[in-house]
Amino acid sequence: MAALEGILERARAGAGATVVVRGEPGAGKTRIADELAARSGGFRVLRARGWQLESGMPFAAVGDLVEPIRDAAAGLPPPAREALAGALGHGPPVPADRFAVSGALTALLRGAAARSPLLVIVDDADWLDLASCDALAFASRRLAGAPVVFVAMVAGRRLIPLLEHAVEIRLGGLGAADALALVGARTPAPVDPAVAGRLCAATGGNPLALAEAAARLTPDELAGRHPLPEPLPLSHGVAAEFARRAAALPPPVRRLLLLTAAAGPQAAAALPAAARAEGLDLAALEAAERDGLVRLGPPGPCFVHPLMRSAVYFAADPGERRAAHRALAAALAAAGAPELAASHLADAALAPDEDAARALDIAARAAESRSASGVAAVAHERAAALSPHPEDRAARLLSAARAWMLAGRLERAAGLADGAALDAGPGRVRFEARRTAGRLALLRGSARTASEILLAEADAAGQPDARVAALLAEATVALIAQGAFRAALATARRAEAAAGRAGDAGVARTARLAVAVALLMTGRGREATPILVAGVAEAGHVAPAADGDAVAVLALRALVWAGETERAEPLLSSRIAALRGAGALGHLGQPLAAQLEIDLRTGRWGALAGRAEEVLAIGRDTGQGHLLFTALRDLATVAAAQGREEDCRALVDELTRVSGSSDLASRLAVLRVLGFLDLGLGRAARAVGHLEEAAWIARGGYGLREPNVERYAPDLVEACLRAGHPEAAARELAALEREARWSTAAWTHGALARCRGMLGAGGEADAHFAEALARHAEAGEPFERARTELAMGERRRRLRRRARAREPLESALATFTRLGAAPWADRARAELAAAGAAGVTAAPPVPAAPAPAAAGVMTPQERRLARLVASGATNREVAASVHLSTKTVEEHLSRL
Repeated sequence: MAALEGILERARAGAGATVVVRGEPGAGKTRIADELAARSGGFRVLRARGWQLESGMPFAAVGDLVEPIRDAAAGLPPPAREALAGALGHGPPVPADRFAVSGALTALLRGAAARSPLLVIVDDADWLDLASCDALAFASRRLAGAPVVFVAMVAGRRLIPLLEHAVEIRLGGLGAADALALVGARTPAPVDPAVAGRLCAATGGNPLALAEAAARLTPDELAGRHPLPEPLPLSHGVAAEFARRAAALPPPVRRLLLLTAAAGPQAAAALPAAARAEGLDLAALEAAERDGLVRLGPPGPCFVHPLMRSAVYFAADPGERRAAHRALAAALAAAGAPELAASHLADAALAPDEDAARALDIAARAAESRSASGVAAVAHERAAALSPHPEDRAARLLSAARAWMLAGRLERAAGLADGAALDAGPGRVRFEARRTAGRLALLRGSARTASEILLAEADAAGQPDARVAALLAEATVALIAQGAFRAALATARRAEAAAGRAGDAGVARTARLAVAVALLMTGRGREATPILVAGVAEAGHVAPAADGDAVAVLALRALVWAGETERAEPLLSSRIAALRGAGALGHLGQPLAAQLEIDLRTGRWGALAGRAEEVLAIGRDTGQGHLLFTALRDLATVAAAQGREEDCRALVDELTRVSGSSDLASRLAVLRVLGFLDLGLGRAARAVGHLEEAAWIARGGYGLREPNVERYAPDLVEACLRAGHPEAAARELAALEREARWSTAAWTHGALARCRGMLGAGGEADAHFAEALARHAEAGEPFERARTELAMGERRRRLRRRARAREPLESALATFTRLGAAPWADRARAELAAAGAAGVTAAPPVPAAPAPAAAGVMTPQERRLARLVASGATNREVAASVHLSTKTVEEHLSRL
């Protein structure tokens, strides 16, 4: 466009020009013509277009071109006027030499240019009729000194006279960055840069093919979660332009080109055998090589332009395509490539075909053994579509649902599980399909739907057995997710009884763990913790999506609530590594969310930020809204501790948006975070209002009796005390004491001791603070220890024991500063100044926050990958975590 605008500028001064813009079909020539016309201020624009059907009609394009200025022909000399009118069918034919019409056109354009500069645009000039082509070439040569610019758009099919004296501009393919911009503009779905790069390579950067791909590919394909189809689908226009050249070749060569297109790079090694089976000789492709369609040589034939493959494939008759796939399937099977053979056998199927379905089953199992869940899911789905019998189809749909569940495509998995239940008759497949539907509902955050499905199936099963016990254990998880703790305990007891009658040790262990979690939530931690400790080590190794998986993950989290973080964390780390290795994106978010809670409590807030970004990404990618809830809640808690009020409130607003304003769990989390924020910022009265409502929801709405699950109670005691309500503080302390009686968590007893110290008198307070510090050391929670040290220092200073106050205050200040907990550090600093510490001022200048050096140039995806690599993950583990191919990850890392 810059070159063309420069030519227009020179034409205004009288220097005309002829320009040929050359590019393959779909390169954007018409778009450039439209843009040039729009930017040609001050020019009169005349346009014509070559049409294949009119290429034999003399002067067809000249007629279109001069129609807007035809009235000016009246001023031409009579011979020229009559010759032009006769040629265009506006008058009787006039015998004249072959240059008469060309001369008349030149005179007409010169006269028009005398009034204003002219821009003559001819699109698809390859299809100009020969007479128009000669006339335009004649005129362009003679108007070089006039303010006239001729621009012809050419695909290069044949030489035209305009090329002889024209400036040529070649349109190449787009680069990767422009390809990403174009594809991204054509679809609302996010586009992975590495996918855009592969599309760019597959299309040669052809803009029309890229735009068509954006319209025809699925969001999962564009995001890199599913592989791109082979070959890429093209629009009819692009395919026709490229296929025309192949259509002129002899039939054997066209059949070989089709075999080559159907094989693609993956199956190129099977081409010689497939060609021989079809009675063809690959040497015949030399004719296509001479025509510039393919290149021959190791490792096999390949198309000169990537789009040629798609054009040849889709131009062929469907029956011919199926025959090519059959030949390739046989050759691949003989060569020992059963997975590729199965894919081609499926492409060759005309109707339901059990042989092809079984071959796809084998391919799917092989993909599962490589942890390629998405590939396996596609193979299972294709096998289901080819299954002649409904029960087989149901079983394969169920397998596809489970594979998609592992791959993190929960919505797709849910639809397939429902389809499997509809196709299956009464029996195992239907039972497992409904069970899978319940699991999927729980993963997608629909705990109420999950419990309804699972309990209904358990009730419908009749005689309790191991399957029913497993269903009831999973229903317990769904009930706990709803906050229905008493119902959860009753359901877990049913599961335990059914497992006992069935005599299944594995299910019995799972049921006991479900009982233990329910006991913990209802305030019976001393009874629950030994069961969790005894059973969770084995449960920690339960495979994703296997029986007991949901209970195992919840039990690991419950172990943290029971105060057994040191036991839980290595099991969680092992599980996360295994899930990354298995590519089980749909199940990875749960243990990562549990690890977030450990990071929050142990003061690893920098690690929490990176991990939370991954949890948020998984939640969005897989539709697991409860993961968004967990990550946003923990990020908001850190922001509250650090006094970043604007960030905290933005995160709280987002948490409410993703969870719904009527959701009790969301409301409880929001109130707890806002109460904690206000407490840290010294707004005690506001904190009391938030935290009292949180207590009402937790104790009254849910019946939650374990203080270490939702940590609002100690904050409420402190807020009441700081707001000047010691009676209310004592009342809340008594409630906390009742709940703590059955808790095994060191944090619970440390926070309780701190609250007692804050309300206690004299030396009694010191004893309580000392107990609290011992408990904090046991729990390994630095922020909680610093809060107790701050409270201890405050109390001692108020008792005029200023020298003894300084040591805990200095320790608290160091911890708060390290954690970035600014409002708490300010309080510690003020207390130190009041306690007479040398060199401490109550309000130091706030340093500017350093800007991350690379944050501005990295995309969110790149930051996510960088954090995973920094944590020690291998490329394969990173690929499994973010559900991309290893190659895509490597491309990202190369840019990083």
